[in-house]
Amino acid sequence: MATAEGNRPSSALGLTYVLILLLLIVFTNVRLRGLNSVVVLLTLAFVTVLLAWLGWWDDIAKLIPYLWVHMNTGFYLVFSTGLLFIWLMMFFVFDRLTYWRVRPGQMTEEP
Repeated sequence: MATAEGNRPSSALGLTYVLILLLLIVFTNVRLRGLNSVVVLLTLAFVTVLLAWLGWWDDIAKLIPYLWVHMNTGFYLVFSTGLLFIWLMMFFVFDRLTYWRVRPGQMTEEP
């Protein structure tokens, strides 16, 4: 996929892959119940597809200079930074610090 700027390939495919992978990790670890989960999932999917359809991923990538995501060191750097950000948010913001108490014949979740 070549752009009008020359023979550089588009970074949209790499950015889309990283975004979908990070969203997969978030949605498998965050509890969203009922209608909230459907609304959040459909909204994020719509925004992702809309940005790819309009070809704005390259414009978004240009906001961060020299961000070209391919399966090289840049990919691993972007992916691990996003994963670290998600982990920090889950650990410091969303974690309710619950634990399980095990007693003879009973196991309860303590807030």
